[in-house]
Amino acid sequence: MNTIFYAALAVHITAGTLALILELPPIFTRKGGRPHRLIGGWYRRAMYAVLGSAALMTLIALNPYFAALTAGAATSTFSGLRVLGRKRPDIEPGNRAQPLDWAFTLGAATIVLVLLAIAPTGRGGQNPVVFYALLGGTTLYILWDLWRFLFPAAWPFFPKLWFYEHLVKMLASVSAVVAAFSGSVLYFLPIPDPWKQLLVDHPVPRPDDRHDPVVRAGEAADEPAADRRAGGVKRWWPAGLAAYAWLASVTLA
Repeated sequence: MNTIFYAALAVHITAGTLALILELPPIFTRKGGRPHRLIGGWYRRAMYAVLGSAALMTLIALNPYFAALTAGAATSTFSGLRVLGRKRPDIEPGNRAQPLDWAFTLGAATIVLVLLAIAPTGRGGQNPVVFYALLGGTTLYILWDLWRFLFPAAWPFFPKLWFYEHLVKMLASVSAVVAAFSGSVLYFLPIPDPWKQLLVDHPVPRPDDRHDPVVRAGEAADEPAADRRAGGVKRWWPAGLAAYAWLASVTLA
């Protein structure tokens, strides 16, 4: 399992770096133009690699906090891309939600419900406020999509709604990439108030730690979990910023 985990981690880092580079051109180029579609297509591929590898690592490490992050980023990215095929559901029956849309959205809803059931046990991380914010933002996206699936031409539909929905959801996807990069690379920066509320101190999730001689040695010496592997890793995940972006996106849409 360690081999699979670290292979997925390598894919995650490589694809995440590529997504970080590709995220800005589609924002500042003409919408619908060739550069926007070309670079946006590569961003989509990079994000699918990021999310797929993140899901695999989450399944191996069984980390609810990272599951919440992955579910939120996946929902905004997938939904923001799929809405391009649902521009005019009022006049084109083919522009309505397809089985893939329903399957993904109901699957995301199931994950959120499972994580909400886990949350009271304290397994959602050291900062439950951020954990609940992530789940809350994802839930709002899911409810919005279900409403649009069931009543595609009802309020608040108008002919250009798809444009704003695509815009705000892809901006949320971009914010997730920036938040992940900040939490993984920029954690050494001083954290001003009120962002100290987002401080999380935890070791890097490792699959099959019980078989690792370093971890076993730390346990034998009664070493705290956060002090293992050269002191663990102190990270700042500005996930609250991403959660705020998701909430604002739904409101603006």
